Amino acid sequence: MTSSSSLQIGEPIRTEPHYVYILSGFMGDKNVLYVGLTKDIDRRLKEHLSGRSTYTSRLHCMSLLGYTQVGSLGEAMKLEHHIKRSGRKKKLEYAETWNKIVK
Repeated sequence: MTSSSSLQIGEPIRTEPHYVYILSGFMGDKNVLYVGLTKDIDRRLKEHLSGRSTYTSRLHCMSLLGYTQVGSLGEAMKLEHHIKRSGRKKKLEYAETWNKIVK
């Protein structure tokens, strides 16, 4: 018995695009970079800017440095993890590269 929403043999698995993004903000006089992921970039940025995000609610003068779209949650998680482990210089390089692609 199958339903119309179940996958059929040989049918590709549909994945929703996700975004990995980098924010910049100040915690006191220290500039902080924040790396995150979401499937709705507009909603997530509004949450950050409105203070509804626990960590970034402590940041001031936040701005989006860059973002990129990836094909699935798994890819987004891997990329986010990789970037979070990178140093500040590499994070800034990612944001700069993403911005060149967007423009």
